[in-house]
Amino acid sequence: MTYYDILGVPHDATQEQIKQSYRLHIRFFHPDLFDGSPEVADRKTKQLNEAYSVLGDTELRAQYDRIIKMNTQE
Repeated sequence: MTYYDILGVPHDATQEQIKQSYRLHIRFFHPDLFDGSPEVADRKTKQLNEAYSVLGDTELRAQYDRIIKMNTQE
C-alpha cells in the first residue's frame, strides 16, 4: 500500500487534491467524531499523517515517487 492509497488519491494528484483528501480523511478518523474503535482511529490517523508529511512536501514527494518507480521496475 502506498501513501497515495492511504490518502485515496491518484499518483498524478495535485497538491490541492492531496490536501483536501488528507483533511477529509483526518476529520473522519478524528477520535471525537469516529464511531469505531479508538485504536483504529489512532492507527489511521498515524498513517494519514505520515502519508501527508511526504506527499504534502513537493521535494519529499519527488523522492518517494522515484523510490516507487524503482521498486516497480524490479
